[in-house]
Amino acid sequence: MKIKLSVFTLTSIGILITVLGCASAPQNNEPRMDSAEGTSMALPTENSGLHVKKHVADVDPYQIAEVNASTTSFGGLGMKDCVITVQFAPRDNTVILLFSSQNNKMTVYLTPQNRILMINGMKQYLDAFEQRTLEKGRGSEKTYGRTETTIEWSFFSVFTQVSQAFPKMQLGYEFFDRTPYFSLTFPDTDNVNYSAAGPNRIKKSVYMQLFFTRTQLESFGELMLQEYLENTLKEQNIVTPETNDRDVY
Repeated sequence: MKIKLSVFTLTSIGILITVLGCASAPQNNEPRMDSAEGTSMALPTENSGLHVKKHVADVDPYQIAEVNASTTSFGGLGMKDCVITVQFAPRDNTVILLFSSQNNKMTVYLTPQNRILMINGMKQYLDAFEQRTLEKGRGSEKTYGRTETTIEWSFFSVFTQVSQAFPKMQLGYEFFDRTPYFSLTFPDTDNVNYSAAGPNRIKKSVYMQLFFTRTQLESFGELMLQEYLENTLKEQNIVTPETNDRDVY
């Protein structure tokens, strides 16, 4: 099953998103979405009137894809290639990203509200890329807005309890040399599992970014679409509440 995502598909996303539900990542309140800074296009908000889904099916999370991207190099300078394993959690309509960054095993939870802002940011980025209007400069990493996410991480090198934080993920782009990349930026944020007495003595998450080329972004963005996510259930012959809704006379 393949739903081809392209610049043209994303151009109509604002109309076609009947997609996104009101999910909550583990132990977090519903994420807050801030409007984009420095853009003229109005972005959907939690009160935009879109149909929301808190629950899709009573199914454990399962893998739907692996996508190529780049992430922050160790020490926070430069970038290195990475592979992101993408899972779908139908119970709360959440997309889960699993990858390695700076010697950490990372997990990022993307709720429907997160994905609304991401898809619109992708649309704007791809439009600007085609029109060659992307500009170098400070602040471009948050051009398309911010949205609170949940992340979890643990060190590969030593046994440790899982840490958790709720950073405001920034959506934008950055240039490396003459090449632009769509970026997701996760500022360093307080670890809610921190305890001075132990066992978790990690105070904050590390500053981290994910970078996507245009081709990588189209593949990644496709996975954020609700239609795509629900079609993965059909591939596994899983019946959703809507398709099992029978009339009783």
